[in-house]
Amino acid sequence: MPWLPTIQHLAISNCNESIFSCIGGLTSLSVLKVQEVGMCTSLPIGCLRNLTSLTELQIIELRQLQSLPGDEMQHLKMLRSLTIQMCDNLESFLSEVGRLSSLCFLELSDCRRIKLQPEELVCILNSVDKSIRKLSICCCNELESLMTAAPVTSVLQQLKIRCNILPDWLQHLKYLRLLSIEDCPWLQKVPEVLKNLHMLEKLWIVHCPQLKRRCKRETGEDWSIIAHVPHVYYMEEAPIQLEMARKVNKKTILAE
Repeated sequence: MPWLPTIQHLAISNCNESIFSCIGGLTSLSVLKVQEVGMCTSLPIGCLRNLTSLTELQIIELRQLQSLPGDEMQHLKMLRSLTIQMCDNLESFLSEVGRLSSLCFLELSDCRRIKLQPEELVCILNSVDKSIRKLSICCCNELESLMTAAPVTSVLQQLKIRCNILPDWLQHLKYLRLLSIEDCPWLQKVPEVLKNLHMLEKLWIVHCPQLKRRCKRETGEDWSIIAHVPHVYYMEEAPIQLEMARKVNKKTILAE
């Protein structure tokens, strides 16, 4: 794409993977969205290394993608928003994410083969905890073990979670302002630790029938745990983007 040397926003969708050979030279790129690109199993060498102005990167529906170029992504020092969705064959996440000091939104969702150890998540969160505000980690089969990971010392303000058990380390998120619990039909009760989240302003319970019953205002068995939260919402479907839309110019954080 030599005729577009100063382009800042680029969305690539339904293309052949050969398109990646053109991206590495677009050094003015600020936002890059890559979706449904051929049979791509890995991003080619040099694709991301020189994109030092990049603030937002979305990798969506690369169904054959097996790995991410961690050695190149660590050079994205201005990256504030990273989204990885529906990459069915992606088996590992990047420890290099912890080196992205500007990151304030991280979403990892519907990557069903990914293997992420609890200590890896804690390391990532704690290494960027001076900047990250929004976190979403959802629908990754190997993430159940994260729920009992070591305490996270984080300034997380917004958390979206979809899992069969809520993490013990929720109690350590003392700056949390928004918590969204989504698509957890088997989740039976709200953990007592939510009482300790004194800054929590909004709680969304989305498509969680048992929680909806137990958290019913005034009469539910768990109402006393969340009664201090000013705004509690019960929904059958998640509102589009919720409040976690990528407002990368505003320091405000998910977990699937």
